[in-house]
Amino acid sequence: MKFDKRWVIPDTSPYFGLGVAENVTQAAAIVGQWNRNRGNGSTGSTDLLSLGVTVLLA
Repeated sequence: MKFDKRWVIPDTSPYFGLGVAENVTQAAAIVGQWNRNRGNGSTGSTDLLSLGVTVLLA
C-alpha cells in the first residue's frame, strides 16, 4: 500500500496576538494590534504590527 504524502497534516505552530483600543471621541477609536505566527525551521516566524482608526457612522 502506498502512502500519499500530500495528505499528511503538517505540524501546527502557535498563533497569538495582543490588541488595544482607545476611544478618542464617542464615535472614534484608535486601535493597535500585534500578532505573531511562530513557524518551524523551514517556514520561519512572522510578526504583524497594525495601527488603525475606527469611526462610527450613524
